[in-house]
Amino acid sequence: MKKKYRIRGLLACGLLGLSAVAQAQQQPSVTARMDSVTRTGFYRIVLPPQLVANCRPDLSDLRIYKPDGTTVPYVLRTAIHDKMNAGYLPLPDPSISQKDSSNKHSYYRLQYDDAYRIERLSLIVSNPILYKRTVRIMAEEDSTWDKPVTCLSIDPKDTVFLLPAVKAKTLLIDIANGDNAPLVIRRVVSAQSGIYLLAYLLAGEGNRYELGAGDSIEGPPDYDLHYFTDSLQQHPFDIGLQPVRLRAGMASGQKVRVKHAAGRKSGLLLWSILIFILLMLTFVSIKLARAVSQKEKHDRL
Repeated sequence: MKKKYRIRGLLACGLLGLSAVAQAQQQPSVTARMDSVTRTGFYRIVLPPQLVANCRPDLSDLRIYKPDGTTVPYVLRTAIHDKMNAGYLPLPDPSISQKDSSNKHSYYRLQYDDAYRIERLSLIVSNPILYKRTVRIMAEEDSTWDKPVTCLSIDPKDTVFLLPAVKAKTLLIDIANGDNAPLVIRRVVSAQSGIYLLAYLLAGEGNRYELGAGDSIEGPPDYDLHYFTDSLQQHPFDIGLQPVRLRAGMASGQKVRVKHAAGRKSGLLLWSILIFILLMLTFVSIKLARAVSQKEKHDRL
């Protein structure tokens, strides 16, 4: 009898473990509650930098959740020239460290407090007054490899420039000095464009929507809504977001430092756990069937 209860206990634990793994795989890492929906219609949800910093670079893990956990279709708009783009949203200033090299180059390391989506930079140079330099910008992927972002020229009249959207916590700026003194960069002003979601939301107290994202969410979604928003004539309503919340135990910027290969390893680990639990359940089921069969034989005797 005790053996039978032990087997049942193992079976129950296995089922609970399988359920927990499945739920963890779908749980968003970062969430932001939307303000109340006052009337039914199309809404523009501008994505704040703090939320985007904790999304995948392609934003494919974004989801809008209803209170019951089901999702709401949306259309993602990222083009800066989109007529409904919210313009540029300022990012926190990075810390700046400078290293001058004997090869007549100066290297400036911009360290942000999170892996923001950076689309515009402005260099505030205090010295010299006159200059014209070639600038190469790279995003630090890890301590040994940098991703080229863009190459351009700057002078006193042209210190604000657009970047191909890059998501990074660290930018490296390489400036060729020639035989000139290095530039003294006093401040770097960064910005993300006002990218947004379009969604059809329903009014009512019972409809408390939440925006969520995270590497554990499968993506990207495939919604029909874009067929109905491409010809949208009227400007949608705007809806705000409450402060961004990270899942308990997760540090800000933790996800974005993990490369795609690490993400694949995490997925393999989850599948390995699932397979192990399924094998354990199969083993327990066989043991239980054998125990029942032996008991029936014993009862017949």
